[in-house]
Amino acid sequence: MNIILNSLGNTFKWKLLKSRRAAVTILSFIGLLLALVNSVSLSVVIVAMTNEVNKTLENGTVVLEREFQWDSKEQGLVLSAYYYGFLWTQLLGGMLASKFGGHIVFGIGNGLAACIMLLLPWMANLGIYYFVAGRIILGSLSGVVIPAVQEIFSKWAPIHERTTMLGIALSGTQSGSFTAFLLSGYFVQLLGWQSVFYISENSFLVQQEGTMYIAWARGQDDFDLVDSLNMDELHPKSKWCSNDAALAG
Repeated sequence: MNIILNSLGNTFKWKLLKSRRAAVTILSFIGLLLALVNSVSLSVVIVAMTNEVNKTLENGTVVLEREFQWDSKEQGLVLSAYYYGFLWTQLLGGMLASKFGGHIVFGIGNGLAACIMLLLPWMANLGIYYFVAGRIILGSLSGVVIPAVQEIFSKWAPIHERTTMLGIALSGTQSGSFTAFLLSGYFVQLLGWQSVFYISENSFLVQQEGTMYIAWARGQDDFDLVDSLNMDELHPKSKWCSNDAALAG
């Protein structure tokens, strides 16, 4: 019995790996990872933005100067602004994904978030409240990502692969925090604090274009959805969201 179950499991894994569903899963993972990078990276970047550095004046005097004169209260406002936007768009993201499709909401949300990331250094130079507004907008756009991913997998994940696909995709949220703390300091030291925003922006654009291109088709049309092991009744090729499919699962 164990041999049969292992054989079935290996067959499902192989069919997933060679299918377009694998690309959708990986791109969803990257999208969630980048959304968390946008949230967490500022915790590192703000140190460089407000840190005192030596500056030599024209008369040769060396003084300590900060690029942004934000006190601890203002820094707390900047860091928390992202979550003011992130919280209220969770429900909205689910509603939009149900109406227009998760791939559209996911792609547009990440694409607009990339544009905001590009503008954030400029907003910071305009003033703290412009920067806070930008962070709120960024959080609002990122808030639609997780509901959109859930909708994507309701179309793309058959029952026997759903746990694996969702597990891989949603692990991007944890990986994003790790990646942000691991790489943000390195880029700040090597290229300056602005580089973190620009690198995230370019990564976001590449990822969202890939997701919208691959996930635009219906998940039901992906090959190898129904295996050759008489699983048709348990895993129908279409109408996964129908009552019959739900009862069969």
